Amino acid sequence: IIDLLGGMITVESEEGKGSCFHIWLPADSPETEKTVDPLPYGDTSPENGKQRIERQTLLIVEDNKINSELIEKLLRPWFTLHHASTGVEALEKVKSHHYDMILMDINLGPGLTGLDVAKEVRKTYSPEILPMIAITGYATDPELEKIMESGFNDCIKKPFSKTGLLKALEKI
Repeated sequence: IIDLLGGMITVESEEGKGSCFHIWLPADSPETEKTVDPLPYGDTSPENGKQRIERQTLLIVEDNKINSELIEKLLRPWFTLHHASTGVEALEKVKSHHYDMILMDINLGPGLTGLDVAKEVRKTYSPEILPMIAITGYATDPELEKIMESGFNDCIKKPFSKTGLLKALEKI
């Protein structure tokens, strides 16, 4: 995970006294955010002669606050983002807002799972109208089959990279 995030880990160890591990993760500054060129969402400023792409609205359904914040940090420069932390909250938001896409964790804790939510969403919206990408750490072949049968357009396995996430979005 540290490698995927562009960080490093170091260790100081002394026999009989113990070990100290340090995890170093890069922090984005305004300067680094400007230099990032996401795959399909590169510089579309009028001064470069390109037409600006209208910001799409994505719903992130994730019960883990840190995971949700990480996804937001990765996508915030290019998308309008809304959040839901439970399946019930996700279904309420889908009924009251227009979303261009949903990124959904499969394991949402107690209550509805991401699979349950996907099945409910598919009763109203086709995969072409409202694409959904599953995000999961439990992606064995049988699980992937269940995920896709539930109505998802694609699945991203945790841990994922920024490039992997943007490629999945571009594909949809």
